Amino acid sequence: MTKITKRSVDAAVPGEQEFFLWDEELKGFGLRIYPSGRKMYLAQFRAGGRLRRVNIGPHGVLAPDVARTEAMKHLSDVRRGSDPASERDRRKASPTMKEFGKRFLEDYVASHCKPTTRAEYNRSIELFINPKLGSHRIIDVSRAEVVELHQSLKATPYQANRTLGVLSVMFTVAHTWGVRTDGVNPCWKVKRYKEVKRERLPHTG
Repeated sequence: MTKITKRSVDAAVPGEQEFFLWDEELKGFGLRIYPSGRKMYLAQFRAGGRLRRVNIGPHGVLAPDVARTEAMKHLSDVRRGSDPASERDRRKASPTMKEFGKRFLEDYVASHCKPTTRAEYNRSIELFINPKLGSHRIIDVSRAEVVELHQSLKATPYQANRTLGVLSVMFTVAHTWGVRTDGVNPCWKVKRYKEVKRERLPHTG
């Protein structure tokens, strides 16, 4: 064991097999050295009777002191009973908005909505939701991001409101299916735009 510093990290020479350098001051904070020369900071801990590891970030992108601080946060969470590795696995298992949108259209909209409504849902997802939120994990989408999407469509209030409505149904279904379990629909209380109805001119002739 040695204290993980820039000097000790730079001095770690890759071998034929990967190996670990463990910090002598912060138990569980380490560095994985790959045969390729890549060096990855990590935190190691026991949770649920299992030895778990969480990658913090590569050396070069992160300085040792920054990596140490991140490791302390992870290890502190473990002492409070949480499991950062399980949280990481849960996030990886969460579908993106684009992936969920496809399932939503196929398994919910197709059997619950009229053809005109299905077309509207498909249009909102393909043209407005996916370009803005498609790559986001559904469990990560926040109210602020929903507001940003809604505001980006303010020039067309009707479309902005319809897209917000589609998103709200998507999150409600996500909770029903257990895809999102925080009990929060990020569309709640997002103020809709006033829609000006076109006045029909009286028929003359």
